[in-house]
Amino acid sequence: MSKTESSWKTEPHELFDGDCKVLRTNQTAVVYQLHVWVKEEKKLYRRSLRTKHLDTALSKGKEEYINIMSRVSSDKKIFSDDVTTVSKKFLDWKHEDIKSGTIVRTRRVTINTHFEHMLRYLHRDMKVGDIHTGTFLGYFNLRKDRDLSVKETTVSGEYRQYECSSNTDTERD
Repeated sequence: MSKTESSWKTEPHELFDGDCKVLRTNQTAVVYQLHVWVKEEKKLYRRSLRTKHLDTALSKGKEEYINIMSRVSSDKKIFSDDVTTVSKKFLDWKHEDIKSGTIVRTRRVTINTHFEHMLRYLHRDMKVGDIHTGTFLGYFNLRKDRDLSVKETTVSGEYRQYECSSNTDTERD
């Protein structure tokens, strides 16, 4: 453990030969957290175990670790992609549709424009997993403020296009 880690991590308990740690931090003080390094995604999974009791924390930590590893072994992602990455994957997918003749090039240009408007609204680094039913409530008003000539059908089409991409991206991979 490095000097930096040891200064903010307190009372670490390793599970599964160190692949999983149940610990407290200076911030959480009394509540235990779970830390798991997900090698495949090169990210640290952190989650509060919401307990002050060590035995309960160790039990919850083991259970959560097993869930994470089963998802990893099934080639499922632990961390959500950002909207820019998902948009790029979707546009690449649509580019393949042009090659196969399913859509014409101008349709892809329209889809790309819709995505550019949507990405300006969502912030490009927003995670797809953070999108919920209320995320787009202010989208129409934002588009109307930026462009007074925009029609409701245009904004509705943009919304449907983006909703479609976030649903089909995971299904098609």
